[in-house]
Amino acid sequence: ILGTSFVLATGGTSHPETGSTGDAYPWLRAMGHTVIVPKPVLVPLMIRDAWVRGLQGITLTDIKLSIVVDKVKISSKKGKILFTHFGVTGPTVLNMSKQVSDLIADGKKVQVHIDILPAVDHGQLNQRLQDIFLEHKSKKIKNTLDEVISSSVVSIILQHASIPEDTVCSQITREQRMKL
Repeated sequence: ILGTSFVLATGGTSHPETGSTGDAYPWLRAMGHTVIVPKPVLVPLMIRDAWVRGLQGITLTDIKLSIVVDKVKISSKKGKILFTHFGVTGPTVLNMSKQVSDLIADGKKVQVHIDILPAVDHGQLNQRLQDIFLEHKSKKIKNTLDEVISSSVVSIILQHASIPEDTVCSQITREQRMKL
């Protein structure tokens, strides 16, 4: 084989259970070759927060996903996500995963923020919740929030707001509503 440069694709380290262990990297270095270690792109994101596992299999559409580093929003995209047993995936996540990978490679601590109602501002949401709670004052909150958000995430949202699911709408305080 004649040539001045070659690309040798040996596989990465993403799935060791399939043989992708990265064993070829040290062999090639030992032979004097330059090895460019691949970075993950177009990949799902692993999320440390345990609550994510509770949403496994849930797809949310029309969300806004934001990448945040040191409380500064780096970028945002609107679209669809799927919760998995380890994190999130879907078109929006895959389109942002290279940027997340680059930030992590630079030693940054990355947070992912999910806005499940990006078209609704805080004031509109507050008013809508007040209307729902007034209209359904004798119902449990867990049975009314599906007018605003997907019923599949109601339990998790209530957990994060520290509101018991069996709380009657008429008993929701202003502080609890603000947390929602």
